[in-house]
Amino acid sequence: MPPGIEFEKHIESKLKVADVVLIVIGDQWLSILRERSQLPTRDYVLFEIEQSLSSKAVLIPLVINEARFPTADELPASIRKLADRQTFRLRDDAMFSEQVAKLTKHLKSLRRRTWRSWILLPVFVLSGLWAISVSDRGDQVSKSTEEGKSSTHAPKTTETKAVTNAPAKTELKPNAPASKVPIPTKDPLLGAAPGEIREFVVGLKMAWIPEGEFVSAVSAGLGKPVTIQLTKGFWMAQTETSIELWNRFSKMKMSSAESKLPVSYVSWEDICNPASSFMSSINLTAPKGWRFQLPTEAQWERASLAGSSTPPRDGSNGSVPVPVGNGTANAWALLHMTDNVSEWCRDNFGQSFSTQLLIDPLGSTSENGKVVRGAHFLMPPSQRSTTVRDRAFPNKGENTIGFRLVLEPSASRE
Repeated sequence: MPPGIEFEKHIESKLKVADVVLIVIGDQWLSILRERSQLPTRDYVLFEIEQSLSSKAVLIPLVINEARFPTADELPASIRKLADRQTFRLRDDAMFSEQVAKLTKHLKSLRRRTWRSWILLPVFVLSGLWAISVSDRGDQVSKSTEEGKSSTHAPKTTETKAVTNAPAKTELKPNAPASKVPIPTKDPLLGAAPGEIREFVVGLKMAWIPEGEFVSAVSAGLGKPVTIQLTKGFWMAQTETSIELWNRFSKMKMSSAESKLPVSYVSWEDICNPASSFMSSINLTAPKGWRFQLPTEAQWERASLAGSSTPPRDGSNGSVPVPVGNGTANAWALLHMTDNVSEWCRDNFGQSFSTQLLIDPLGSTSENGKVVRGAHFLMPPSQRSTTVRDRAFPNKGENTIGFRLVLEPSASRE
């Protein structure tokens, strides 16, 4: 972009003559876009997407590796129409050249229709800003970063942080073998879809809970609806922790004729403090770079809603706990969110709902008891809902309170 030119007018002018816009989407694209949308200054990446959607150009989301294409309700309101566009997936594997050739063929077919020119659209992939452009002649596809040379029709991004050690420029020509462009690799421990099941510890099956946002049912019930945003996905145990699993990792053994019942009478401190050894012992088995933890209240509620806006209720009338794994799972493969035992959360009690948006909240900073979520077997069936929220002292265990684990990147907030 020429020095001194007004950025917005330049983008608008280029979109008027552009036939196609490519948006590159990596596995952290959505979370970074959301973070930038909360900044007090205007986010020009979001502006470019907004303008692209309102233009006549063909807009193609280019999804990298196993990144998940967001749903409409996960996107900022101004660009939700992006979810209606058919994607093209580009993987950094043995089929890379074939995929590029397929994309190039499609671009050439668009060229034959009403080709005029192309525009470079800066977008985030992982920690840096990457871009894809196609020349006016339509005979090459180039990939560059700010450290490289910009396309003639490329508006220079206002972001100054570039991808570390990024190549200056790589060209992919339709009539020649495609050069392999380094693409950030995805952590293989990240789930591919909501409700995907993996077993990281024998007897502990966990379901993938994606990042995203939801309206807290608790805050809505108070007449102060708050949107909660989780910027990282995580794994959550399908069920509450069983007595068998507890006894395998804790020094404090529980006796029962039925080892598959949910463990109870364990306090928050019994679970988390080194004295019982449960959390420290089970974390010795955690995958590298990940850790087992109690869920935050926000994680628990996100998982319980399973993408719905309506808190689920339990219609059963059982008056005793049942072995874990018996029952009907929600849309994300989780059981016992509305029955069996209530569950400890990581947070201190006293979450403030004074703001309309909370990002990765962790409850009150003052020690005022711990959050307990979900209904239990002694509650009347009409009251069994995921909106049930209570407080309990961290050093006291009760027969109606158990817990389930999450597995999250170890860099997540304590």
